[in-house]
Amino acid sequence: MLSDIESTNDEVESTEDSEKSKKPVRRNFNPMAVYFRTAIMILISYFLFYAFGYALLIMFMLLIEVNILRDTREILSRYSYGFARKAAYFNAAPSVVCLLVLAVNGFTITQSGVPLILPEIEGLTLLCPLLIAAALYGTTNIRKMYVPDLK
Repeated sequence: MLSDIESTNDEVESTEDSEKSKKPVRRNFNPMAVYFRTAIMILISYFLFYAFGYALLIMFMLLIEVNILRDTREILSRYSYGFARKAAYFNAAPSVVCLLVLAVNGFTITQSGVPLILPEIEGLTLLCPLLIAAALYGTTNIRKMYVPDLK
């Protein structure tokens, strides 16, 4: 009888330890450094647009999108925290959509002067680099905020 009580106490302690280990381990980090880098990236992207047009802006945003998808893949493979995984999906999916809108609308604006996707929303095409940069800010903060728990 006493051994049964001891074994249940051990089970309770082990479940408490596993619940504690499920909580995300957070790092101390400075989000202002990432924010500053993101702000500079936004300025560079709009400079590229005004100096060279949509073609160079789309290529630059494609490089940023590759970083977002690489960070998302790393988060999904190395982090088991629910919030981090959901936030990675939340950052990656809209950024892919924004890149597609930027590419299609940039091409059609260059060719015919009118955007193909949602032409009634004026400035949608020029808003897409800002949204892609915000997604990069989010994935970078997730990587710097939490300690990976999976190998």
